[in-house]
Amino acid sequence: MDFTRMTGRVDNVSDLPDSPVLDGGYTPDRLKEIFDLAGVRLRDYINGVLLGELEATGDGASASEKLGSAPIAGLSGISIRDQLVSLKALCDALEESIRQTAAGNLPAGSVDLDKLSEAVKALLYEKNSRDMVCDRFASPGNYSYTVPRDGLYRIRAVGGGAAGTAADRVGEATGTYDCEGGASGAYGELNVSLTAGTVLSVTVGGGGIPYEDMTEGTTVTETQYLDYLNRRLYHRPGGVTVVNLPGMGEIRAEGGDGENGPARCYFDTLDGAGGFDCPLGRRGLSTRSPGAGDDSFVGQGGAGPYAPPGPGGGGSGGRVYVGSDGSRKVMKEALCGGDGAVIIEHIGEIGG
Repeated sequence: MDFTRMTGRVDNVSDLPDSPVLDGGYTPDRLKEIFDLAGVRLRDYINGVLLGELEATGDGASASEKLGSAPIAGLSGISIRDQLVSLKALCDALEESIRQTAAGNLPAGSVDLDKLSEAVKALLYEKNSRDMVCDRFASPGNYSYTVPRDGLYRIRAVGGGAAGTAADRVGEATGTYDCEGGASGAYGELNVSLTAGTVLSVTVGGGGIPYEDMTEGTTVTETQYLDYLNRRLYHRPGGVTVVNLPGMGEIRAEGGDGENGPARCYFDTLDGAGGFDCPLGRRGLSTRSPGAGDDSFVGQGGAGPYAPPGPGGGGSGGRVYVGSDGSRKVMKEALCGGDGAVIIEHIGEIGG
C-alpha cells in the first residue's frame, strides 16, 4: 500500500499577471494570500495526511507496511514489516531449539568441543584421566606405585637387555667381523584385581653395560683376548625387573643373558609355589652390519652402532679387526642393552 500523494497545486504564483493592479482585484491582502497558498497546502498535507499515515499502527494500514526495504539475505519480504515478520519467525525457531536443548532433546552430534566452556572441558579431561589409568616406569631404579582406584589391572614387566659384545669367533682369519648383539630381557604380563590404596614395590632393571676395556680404537693381544673370553666378559646381562604384589607374590623378569640361555619371567607366590614361566629372552643375532640386538616384547633391539635399543632390547654388537698375529682391534664398540620397564594399566572394573 502506498502513501497518499499530494496532488494540490503549489505553483499558483505563476498565475499572477506580470503587473497586478488594485482594480484587477489584487489587493495587498489578496496578494499575501496567493503567496502563502503553497505553504498552507504543504502544511495541511503533511499535518493532516502524511503524518497520520506514518503514525498509523492498524493491521493493513501501518507505515511499516508501506515503507520499502532492500532485500536482506535470510529474510523474506520487500517492506520493513514483512522483513520483521520473517525475522521473528527465525527468532521463534531459535528459541524453540534452545528450549529443546534445555529440556535434554539436543540432537545427536549437534555440539562440538568448541561450543563447550573451559570449565566443562576440564571436567571431561579429569573424568577421562580417572578412567584411563596407565603408568610406565622405564628408568632403572626402585619405585612405589599406589593403586588409584579399584579395578582389574594389567601389569607388564620386561628385564633389562644384555649389552652387545665386541667378541668374534675364535680362530677367524684376518679380517673385519661384526660381533653379536645382546639378548633381550624377559617379558611377562599378569592381570590382577587390585584395590585403591594398595602399594606395589617396583624395581626396574638396567640394561647391560659393555666390557669397558673393549672401547673403540682399543687393540688387545691374542692372549689378552682369550683371557677376555675365558672370564666371560661379553654379553653382560641386563638387570632383573621385579613387581611386588602385597599379599600375593611378585613378578620377576630376568635381564637378557646370552651366556646362560633364554631369560625367564615368572611369578613367585608367597608360599613358594611356582607360577608361570615366560622364556621370552633370546640371544642377539649377528648381521652384516654391526650385530643387531634382539627385540624384546616392548622394544626393539639396537640396530647398529649408533642406534640405541628400546626397553628391554639387546644392545647392538661391535666390530673388530682380527690381525694376522691374532690381535683384535675394536673398530666399533658395542652398545648397552635397553633398560627394563614396567607398565601398569587399568583395564576394567572388578567383575566387569
